[in-house]
Amino acid sequence: MKIGVIGLRSRHTNFFRKALSTRFPEGQHAVTHICGYDAPELLDTCGGLTICDTPRELIRAVDAVVIALREGTQHAALAELCLKEKRPVFVDKPFTCGVEDAVRIQKTARQTGTPCTGGSTICFTQEVLQLAGQLPCRSSYTLSYQADPFSPFGGWYFYGSHLTDLCVTLFGCEWQSVAAQIQGGKVNAVVSYPRFSVSLRSSPTKQPPVLQMADRSYELDDQGCYQAGMAHFLSVAEGKTPGCVEKLVSSVQLMEAILTSLREGGRPCPG
Repeated sequence: MKIGVIGLRSRHTNFFRKALSTRFPEGQHAVTHICGYDAPELLDTCGGLTICDTPRELIRAVDAVVIALREGTQHAALAELCLKEKRPVFVDKPFTCGVEDAVRIQKTARQTGTPCTGGSTICFTQEVLQLAGQLPCRSSYTLSYQADPFSPFGGWYFYGSHLTDLCVTLFGCEWQSVAAQIQGGKVNAVVSYPRFSVSLRSSPTKQPPVLQMADRSYELDDQGCYQAGMAHFLSVAEGKTPGCVEKLVSSVQLMEAILTSLREGGRPCPG
């Protein structure tokens, strides 16, 4: 399968490319085309790839597309273009920076019948998939990871989306409300579900992703996740596994509620 990547500035472009070449050293599935209009100064690092001047040129030249732009505000239009051209698409995190954009992608995927998935690749690691199906019942849980609320690439969206994606993957889309506070660059958002709560905690300093509960904790894999994410995408593109757009829409809705609560001084915001 020939895979094209839109976006070059993000380190994830090389991570995805390496993940595929490691898993398929004979090139059965590989990144073959790149559209790096976001970082033309880096195009000389793309040896062996076909360079496309526009996203449409790339989309029409490949079998499937990964959108890896840092700016989530640009993802919806590009994802729709892929879907309308009947190209399976993986939209890297943050899936979008707005609920309307996420819903647009969801509707276009349904209308075209084209596979679509994406978000934080940590969600596709074997450990997370296993935990999602067998978490012990507790009254509260905590997910923590690094995220800078003042990131130049979209604030808390850029890394905070790992936490919201993990939340809906592990605990479901049935969250009811969220109340969030920020202090010293650290964000704490308490997500209320019908029978339990999940605290999403972030700090700008580097730290591993961790799931905690009363009696134990799990350090999640944010290194091998790229191979897991590409394996998931190939399975989705080949029709073997359904995409996860519904969860991603819920994640973006949760993100919007968290940011609204932060703007309003911690007022609980309904789902």
